[in-house]
Amino acid sequence: MNNLLNDGWQKTLHILKSQFEDTVFFDSYFSTLEIREIHDREVTVTVDTHWTQSEIFPYIEKLEEIYSSIAGTKYKINLIVEEEYNKRLTTGLELLSFDDNLNDELTFDNFVQGNSNRIAKNAAKAVASKPGVSYSPLFLHSNSGLGKTHLLNAIGNYVKQHDQSAKILFTTSESFVNEYVKSISNHSMDDFNYKYRHIDVLLIDDIQFMASKESSSEIFFNIFNELIRNKKQIVITSDKPPRDLK
Repeated sequence: MNNLLNDGWQKTLHILKSQFEDTVFFDSYFSTLEIREIHDREVTVTVDTHWTQSEIFPYIEKLEEIYSSIAGTKYKINLIVEEEYNKRLTTGLELLSFDDNLNDELTFDNFVQGNSNRIAKNAAKAVASKPGVSYSPLFLHSNSGLGKTHLLNAIGNYVKQHDQSAKILFTTSESFVNEYVKSISNHSMDDFNYKYRHIDVLLIDDIQFMASKESSSEIFFNIFNELIRNKKQIVITSDKPPRDLK
């Protein structure tokens, strides 16, 4: 858990406790609260039992008010029993067990560099060295056959080599759209969203395919914003410059 977020939660509890006359009640119930994650302006907090959950529930709006005031942004608090949270977490880990689709043979070492792609390679190496810090998102565009896909894989392979815990996904925009459509038909949009919103390095090739797909573009835009907000890395390639994309 981000220390800054956790500090905000501890300050929230401290302020709320100062407003309680019955400190025994507060210590008995609120001391079991633990902040677990923040996702899309929703704070997930766990409690030890359903009984504790029912006792604390009347104070949720007050907790939201104080925490939002400290954070400077409005947040919703999702109060969940620890046992249920752990079950959900296990399901989430299963959803994140996917193939990264990387071509192991495409690396920076065997990328053919020339005057036309030197800047692109340097930017790609900067991104691979510090995902989510140097350039995010990174947008690469050129005509076909000039190495965009190679650079995407090189970034993924470099991150994979230096951080084995990183969740990396290389995909084409066509594959993204097909997966999105399939998730709708299978009624598994929650799984789709969970997977893409928890990726550390998202590498998408040929984004121009998605430009004319309004629904897919909208869901990608939401995922894009979530990843950028959480300082994750996005790299996009296209055979057209941004001004020529709808």
